[in-house]
Amino acid sequence: MVRAGIIGYIRNHGASTRGEIATGTSLAVPTVAKALQALTSSGMLIADPPLEQAVRGQRIKYTVNDAAVSEMYFQLGIAIGEL
Repeated sequence: MVRAGIIGYIRNHGASTRGEIATGTSLAVPTVAKALQALTSSGMLIADPPLEQAVRGQRIKYTVNDAAVSEMYFQLGIAIGEL
C-alpha cells in the first residue's frame, strides 16, 4: 500500500521530491526512498533528472508515468476478473 499511496500522492500534487512525498504521506524518508527506487525501476514513476544523471545532493522530482500505471491497473483488472 505504500507504493500505491505514493503514486496517489504524486497524482494529486504533481511532481514532488522525496521529502515532499514523505511529509505529505506521513511516511519515513527511508521508506519513501526505497519505494521510489522500486517504482522508478519498474517504470511507474519518472525521475527528473533521471537517477543515472543526478548529482549527489540534487533534488529529484518524481512524476507518475500515467501510461504504465494505467496498463498495470488494466492488467490487474483482467487478472482478478473485474474487466
